[in-house]
Amino acid sequence: MLQRIEIVKYLLSVSKVKEGADALNKMGLIALEVLNHHPKDLKSFTIQNIFMDACAVRTTKKNNLSPSLEIVVGHQDSAKRKRSSKKRWKKWLKYLRYKGDWLEETRGALMVVATVITTITFQPAINPVGGVLQPNVNDTYGWKYDLNSTCMAGNSVLACDFNHNYGFLMFMIYNTVSFTASLCVVFLLISGFPLKNKVCMCLLTFAMCTSLTFLALAYLSALSVLIPYTFFDGFAYNATLVISGCVQLSLMVVVSMVLLIHTIRLLAWLVVKIRKFTLYIQRRQ
Repeated sequence: MLQRIEIVKYLLSVSKVKEGADALNKMGLIALEVLNHHPKDLKSFTIQNIFMDACAVRTTKKNNLSPSLEIVVGHQDSAKRKRSSKKRWKKWLKYLRYKGDWLEETRGALMVVATVITTITFQPAINPVGGVLQPNVNDTYGWKYDLNSTCMAGNSVLACDFNHNYGFLMFMIYNTVSFTASLCVVFLLISGFPLKNKVCMCLLTFAMCTSLTFLALAYLSALSVLIPYTFFDGFAYNATLVISGCVQLSLMVVVSMVLLIHTIRLLAWLVVKIRKFTLYIQRRQ
């Protein structure tokens, strides 16, 4: 404490330091007011007298008390707001953080789902919707044969039907996209490629969402092709539109929610990693 007294005397002996003795800190306090918050003893009274002799006291009583208290209260409120915002941010990060051995669990779930979708989407290629043309069958009642096509036995009936060939084409496109996406996921999972990373697993999850989306679109295309327009006295097409619209809307909502959750998780993980990397670079410098 004696060394502090000597240091205070020396600093106040410098004219520039003495002129700034009544300067305010970030909390709006001068040096003498900061000293009032410390435990009272003989040495602290000695330092207080030194400051008073140096005229490091505010000129008016109004400026000595009221503004400093208001600034202190404002500073404390801002600090509380910062702490509360940090707590909310940490709470969200804790909620979005992957728990347990999620990499292995997600890897296994993706493997099962991708295998099932690959099997489902492979079947329409060898057993198309609506069946195939049989040999020695010339009865074309109920469907309009496309004269420009060269349909043979074993070809898809709907592909040769002039009224349904476009719908069948869309069904095969959706089915092929779903098959390709799920097959790529299966290949990456069994190839031994290092996928134990959050970014890779999130990309695989997005691929599976794409596969499921096109699988649902293929289902809707098959539904619109197989139901005849004259069913239920001509109201089947409207019913098909209602069913298709409900399925598409529910599909869009579910897929959007899943993609949004995984996107937020991925962004939160990237923010944490970038922040840690930035702090590491700053320490190195």
